[in-house]
Amino acid sequence: MEHVYQDTPRRYPSRTAIVDFWRENGCISHTNIRQCFKCNHVANGYHHQRAHIIPRMYGGTDDAKNIAILCGWCHKTQEFYLGEDSRTYEEVIADFYKWMGWVPRLLCIDSGQLLLDQALEQAVNEIAPEFE
Repeated sequence: MEHVYQDTPRRYPSRTAIVDFWRENGCISHTNIRQCFKCNHVANGYHHQRAHIIPRMYGGTDDAKNIAILCGWCHKTQEFYLGEDSRTYEEVIADFYKWMGWVPRLLCIDSGQLLLDQALEQAVNEIAPEFE
């Protein structure tokens, strides 16, 4: 991925909008805006971080579909896991879904690898075109 300079202020969606988006897409089942999407830790008296799937420096947007709610530990782990390399947007998105252990529920009828591949392809097709 190529670095992209963005001279625009950050305009994050609300944590409620982020949680609603991912719940409606079958990736999370909770409605708690203080719960980490990865480890399920619930923040007590503070909020977890809004983490970009595709970082802004690579052209990522501040839309709910490009942001996950993560605790500080999971956010650092995500950055290490996804890293900075020559992967395509599609590969980063697919890796993020794998790291999260997400498969959209509509495709969870069978636990076979084919459905996992289809779910990842669907996720990539929904998110990636906006970054090209």
